[in-house]
Amino acid sequence: MNTTSQNEFYLNLKQKRESQGIEISEISEQTKINPKYFLEFEKGNFSILPVVYARLFLRSYAIEIGANPDKVLEDYEVYTTGKVQPKSIVNNLNKIEESNIKTETEDSFFSDEGLFQNINQKNLIGGIIALIVIVLLVGKLRDITADTTSNLELKSVKAKKTILKDGNQTIIPGAYLDGFKKVNDKSIKLNIFPPFTLTFTSKYHSTVKLKTIENGVTTLEKKLSLKPALPLTRESNGKIEFELQSTSGIEISLNDDKEIISQFLKPENISDEDLGIKVILEEDGNLKAEYFKFN
Repeated sequence: MNTTSQNEFYLNLKQKRESQGIEISEISEQTKINPKYFLEFEKGNFSILPVVYARLFLRSYAIEIGANPDKVLEDYEVYTTGKVQPKSIVNNLNKIEESNIKTETEDSFFSDEGLFQNINQKNLIGGIIALIVIVLLVGKLRDITADTTSNLELKSVKAKKTILKDGNQTIIPGAYLDGFKKVNDKSIKLNIFPPFTLTFTSKYHSTVKLKTIENGVTTLEKKLSLKPALPLTRESNGKIEFELQSTSGIEISLNDDKEIISQFLKPENISDEDLGIKVILEEDGNLKAEYFKFN
């Protein structure tokens, strides 16, 4: 039923992770998820977790290694069930997975109406079995959540930033570009649409703050390390933003084209050594670059 590509999709994920020099321990540190689950995923063992947690942890793993989480979950569905769920069902599953995990144990396993109607011996036995299953499931969930501190709620919490005005320049305290002043911006309409693939290559040790938004949901927002000569690739099916404190030694390709972004990295009258930049690429292809100089 499963094709060879689906049978080996988890091996492709492992190869992608290793090719970028990302350790399992790094993913575990970022996601606060026990590394043993990721090791089992890379062996194709997804039965170690209930389905909702397997999907949740696999999505986090995919995001950390720069893979398309939706495509990874499609491969997972084919591998485990032999078919891909309809898109509407997948979207609903994703929304459920990004909500508070605790609701898994708080929801009733029974409908409110007629719960105690038509009770007979068979229903009574079924009810007892269901209660036993609930107790076992709660115990299992406690074991899992003891290994991990869920960071899903953090995705829905937006840090409040105070904007200070200094003439026509804007300073954003506490942000990634803290201490920088905006000096210019530039916009252009590109004839490209999602999915977007961004690849960063740096000559030096550096960092980039990356944010992706798909269907109105922030799927990634964090500071990532750039290592010399080791490309960092991230994909998005929606809006994508990134910030750099310096563009010195940085090369960026968008959908394998090195010219689209590069033309924005070095505006006139600003040296690349003291240049900070924020780039916003909308789903409709509108691109805006904002330039900052260290104050």
